[in-house]
Parts: sequence; C-alpha cells; structure tokens
Amino acid sequence: MERDKAKEQIYTLMIIFLVFRLEMDELSRIKRVEEEVIASIEKAKEDAKKKIEEARSEREKILQEYTEKANKEIQKEIEDSKKNAEKDAKRILDSIDREAEEIEKRSNKNFDNAVNALVDEFFR
Repeated sequence: MERDKAKEQIYTLMIIFLVFRLEMDELSRIKRVEEEVIASIEKAKEDAKKKIEEARSEREKILQEYTEKANKEIQKEIEDSKKNAEKDAKRILDSIDREAEEIEKRSNKNFDNAVNALVDEFFR
C-alpha cells in the first residue's frame, strides 16, 4: 500500500513537473513572441521615420523646383514687359519726332510766309 502511495505521489510529481515544464515552455514562447513583436514595432517606427524624412525631403525638392520655375516665369514676364514698354516708348518717341518735324515744317513755312509778307510790304 505504501508502495502504491509512493508511486501515486511520484506520478503526481511527474505530472506537476511536466505541467510546469509545459508552462515554462509556453512562457518562453510567449516571451519570444513578445520580443519579436517589440522588434517588429521598432522596425516599423524606424521605417515610418525614414518615410517621413524622405517625404519631407521630396517636399523640399518639389517646393524648390516650383519656386525656381515661378522665378523663371516671373523673370520672363518682367523681360517681356520691359521689351513691350521699350517698343511702346519707341513708338511714342517716333510719333513725337514726326509731330515735331511737322510742326517745324509748318513753322518754317509760316516763317517763310511772314518773311515774304514783310518783303512784299517793303517793296510795295
């Protein structure tokens, strides 16, 4: 009877040991999975940080390109406006020159007419 009781106790201890070992294996597996999850989260954070940095860099590059393009367009508009203003100024100056020539011609004609009228008066 005592022998049976000792056997029973040994079986019980063996079962407890096996259960304990299984629980320890399970805990080790859970801990390993937990470490893998933590590593995965850290990698995801690093990847996200890299993507954010790349996006910021790309944004800066795009902004710089558009700024340069806008500056070139503005410079071209300024140059075009300057050329148009120079053309307008030349056209206006040419028109003024023509009017001045006409006024000078009329003035000379009037002067000649005045001189002729005076000469005619003296010789009458």
